[in-house]
Amino acid sequence: MKTISIFLLSVCFLAGCQSEFKQQLKAVEEILIANNLDPARARPISRTIDKKNVFSIGLENDSLRIIPDAIGRLTNIRYLNLNFNEIEHISEEIGNCTALVMIELVGNKLKRLPESLGNLRNLETLELRANQLEYLPKSIGKLQKLKKLTLQRNRLKELPESFGDLRIGTVWLNENELETLPESFSNLRVYDVHLYYNNIKVFPFEALVPRNKLTYFRVGLKNNPLDLNTIPPIVRQYCSSWEVGAVSFGRDKDSILHICNHKLDRTAF
Repeated sequence: MKTISIFLLSVCFLAGCQSEFKQQLKAVEEILIANNLDPARARPISRTIDKKNVFSIGLENDSLRIIPDAIGRLTNIRYLNLNFNEIEHISEEIGNCTALVMIELVGNKLKRLPESLGNLRNLETLELRANQLEYLPKSIGKLQKLKKLTLQRNRLKELPESFGDLRIGTVWLNENELETLPESFSNLRVYDVHLYYNNIKVFPFEALVPRNKLTYFRVGLKNNPLDLNTIPPIVRQYCSSWEVGAVSFGRDKDSILHICNHKLDRTAF
């Protein structure tokens, strides 16, 4: 059995726990049973606060395949580390875990995410790189506290319009199968936009020109099958590195557009 990295804030033997905490431990047991793991390990893999709540679960590199409905009963859980498993399915019930601040699902086999993900309004970190995701739920734009979202090395073919509602600082979308970007992309307030190793053929100029003041996009488009004829003349004029897919767009406090550090005429765009 592979080692499980878990920490304890306090140790609670089942017989001495309050009823609420017993129910939460039972939910952890059900998650283990659903993956053919020993339910007796429910206590040592659960971090607790005041012997009342399962606060954090870490089941990294432990051959999990599914996250069943039982996850929805862990309503006070804040940290969920399930990296490097074989997870293909996450129950919609995870939407009940509204205290979650961080979810780590790196290196699994997820093809889709539950639509209920949008209920997790306190989520700040969502690590999803190195899965098999083809689409994102439309509800993802509701994650207004999200600061970090990693999506590289998936199979994403498109992004929902709600993606532009996010407030993340960096867009990690490299090594996917994207062909276009949604119009809402220009609503983002990001700094770095990693789009290299996708299938973008038409230069997404409108999506990459920010709409908001004091916003700056530094874009990496290297290793896309870009049709160079679709790159606007103004980008060719001001961006010396456009041929290798490195460009930047920004708006200053007066909402005037800058392309590759060149300030355009006030009337342009």
